Amino acid sequence: VYTGRIDQVQKNVLALPLLVAELEARGFPFVLTLVGDGSLLETLGEKMAASIAAGRVRLAGRMSPDQVQAELLA
Repeated sequence: VYTGRIDQVQKNVLALPLLVAELEARGFPFVLTLVGDGSLLETLGEKMAASIAAGRVRLAGRMSPDQVQAELLA
């Protein structure tokens, strides 16, 4: 689970599609949930569309602190 601003400047979120591709290439089972909002949310959705469709990546959007806690405990 990634929680934070979906932004490149401090968060370097554009590395996530590369990480996802590497995990998939190695056959590593995973599910990545991105919690947050920001200027690159749509871009990440486009870059990881196949992984989203396959259920390996989930763009959860903005959540309340209680929702984040529930997500982390799930």
